[in-house]
Amino acid sequence: MDPATALLIGTAVTAGSTVLQGFAAANQAEAQAKFQRREARMQEAAAAAEEESFRRSARRLRGRQLVQIAKSGGDLSGSPLEVFADSAAEAELDAQAIRFAGSEQAARSRAEAGLSRLQARTYRIGGFAGGAGALGAGLSDYTRLTAKRGTP
Repeated sequence: MDPATALLIGTAVTAGSTVLQGFAAANQAEAQAKFQRREARMQEAAAAAEEESFRRSARRLRGRQLVQIAKSGGDLSGSPLEVFADSAAEAELDAQAIRFAGSEQAARSRAEAGLSRLQARTYRIGGFAGGAGALGAGLSDYTRLTAKRGTP
């Protein structure tokens, strides 16, 4: 095989390989983004389940508090009512904090997914740019080689 043909074949292989590497890296980044989006949905679902579980426990606790107040012969006025209301308010704040924490985790996962998608685009562009660079360098070398030999 003459050197000019070998150079062209090598250039084509290098350029093609560089483009394919960019696409492979992009596909991996897209898969990571898909995983991160799924993780965000799971985090929200887990937070919702935890919030609901906490609310059920809080309702049971308030029920036990009412039973204790009734057993002690008290009524729901004055200090027992204040304790009961404070307990309900605290439980609601805690339930909202659980929901907020899950939303924050999901938002972080979605942001990471966005970065992964951006990285995928960067890999694709880099693959094409690298392939074009390899092609340009190879064609330049080919031009120099054929010019030295005096053949096109």
